[in-house]
Amino acid sequence: MDYIAVDADGSAGGLLLVWNPKIFTLKDCCSNRNLILLSGISNNSFGCVIINMYAPNEVANRRKQTAAAVWFEVHEQGWARCTLRKKFIVLKHKLKLWNKEVFGNVDYQLKQAEEDLHSFDLEAEKRELDKSEHKRRCEVKDLVWKLRKRKDSLWFQKSRLDWTQMGDKNTRFFHICASRRRCKNILDSVHVNVVKIEDPIAIKHEVCRYFSKLFSKTWVTRPKLSGDFKTISKIKVEEVLEAKFSEDEIWLAIKECSGNKEPGPDGFNMACIQKCWKFMKKDFVQFLKEFHLNGKLVKGINNSFIALIPKKDNPSDLTD
Repeated sequence: MDYIAVDADGSAGGLLLVWNPKIFTLKDCCSNRNLILLSGISNNSFGCVIINMYAPNEVANRRKQTAAAVWFEVHEQGWARCTLRKKFIVLKHKLKLWNKEVFGNVDYQLKQAEEDLHSFDLEAEKRELDKSEHKRRCEVKDLVWKLRKRKDSLWFQKSRLDWTQMGDKNTRFFHICASRRRCKNILDSVHVNVVKIEDPIAIKHEVCRYFSKLFSKTWVTRPKLSGDFKTISKIKVEEVLEAKFSEDEIWLAIKECSGNKEPGPDGFNMACIQKCWKFMKKDFVQFLKEFHLNGKLVKGINNSFIALIPKKDNPSDLTD
């Protein structure tokens, strides 16, 4: 029999997972103080994931455990770049369901919690609350605080402002900033050769035409540089410029990225990868090893949005 164990944290937790290697063949595993995940093949034919979890009560931690379970459920054969892309697609779908079913509507939950707290406050003015009521009142008050922080965080991401610099945690403040920013940057019409275009489809075509022309090259031959330039030896090229990516180097690059930037087309920002690096790193390292060896990326993995940043308020022309 084989097993994996996680020690208890004080008097809480502690996990033990035992399996028969003749029945279950282990392919991959991941563990922390809250869960053990095994990925492998049962009875030489059936791919499966075994999960032993000591689930935390915090919503953020439960989300992380859910992401880890989904990540190991995907068994995609072939190149690591294809596997990585497939896992993110499945993870995005599962997290959307989790957000709807578990995370829920923050505004609705906050309204209900505030009404419950208000009822307890009115009752406390009339008489002294008993122990169970006092305990419940504290729990509701704590829930209201957490939901308000969660709502503030959502609007903070939309407003793209730094709380530390602004020194204001008022949700209404961030709501106003996000709305004002949207109104200021909106492009509801463009002027092309003194002609005003308001149709959304026509605007899209004009934007595409303008930037296609802007980013295309017009010269027949490319300019060349001549002169006596210093060169480096082939050994230096192989040791420095063409060296393989190490796990520490990859993690350092990811860790130094701002986690709160706008997510890409896949819906994930760097904060997701930073927090889930423990179980994602194997796929990322394998993907970069294959890229270093072959120099090829799977179609769509390097897609990105082009953001049009206005130079002035209320832009009316694509040059603005």
